[in-house]
Amino acid sequence: MTTEAPEAPWDVAERRASQYAPKPNRDPVTVGLMGAVIAWAITFVFIAAAGLDLDRVQIARIVTIAIGFLVPFGFVWNERRRHYKRSKQEYPRALAEYEQEKARLARVALDTSVLASR
Repeated sequence: MTTEAPEAPWDVAERRASQYAPKPNRDPVTVGLMGAVIAWAITFVFIAAAGLDLDRVQIARIVTIAIGFLVPFGFVWNERRRHYKRSKQEYPRALAEYEQEKARLARVALDTSVLASR
């Protein structure tokens, strides 16, 4: 029987949720900016290779760069949202286990103090 303090319920819930809804390693804005830079580079190469006039394709280029930002941003944002939603679903069970463990540790401490006083 251990007498160590139980792990915080939110940490337990987040660890459990990570098993079936892992939290992304990167920030959505960072991933979005990386996508925008890649989209910018692709449009730059395409415009140069096709010999297009840069002034005539500015709107298409801006739209392409915006899509290059929004697609990866939205994907990572959704994965993060899904992880936290699952963590919130796991939290009540983790909290109940935490309270049970605290009560058990309180009983152990009480039993130990009673035995020590005899």
